[in-house]
Amino acid sequence: IMIKYLSIFSLLFLFAFSVNSCPYQSMAKIDSQLFSTKNQIDTNTFKKISTLRSQGELALQNGDIEKSEKILNEALALFK
Repeated sequence: IMIKYLSIFSLLFLFAFSVNSCPYQSMAKIDSQLFSTKNQIDTNTFKKISTLRSQGELALQNGDIEKSEKILNEALALFK
């Protein structure tokens, strides 16, 4: 019984860890920052971030998760 609980806990932990790097979460974060009333980025940066977000979503739809994460991370880095 203990092994069963340990296995379930391990799977839940791995799932929770992988959710943090989920491209969908990155896209949601980008969207919330782009359209926030506190947004103070210029028009060119907004355009770059929007383009990268679209490219990241397209890569994800094509099944290339690593490429999607890389592109979305580039977009997120432009906010800083």
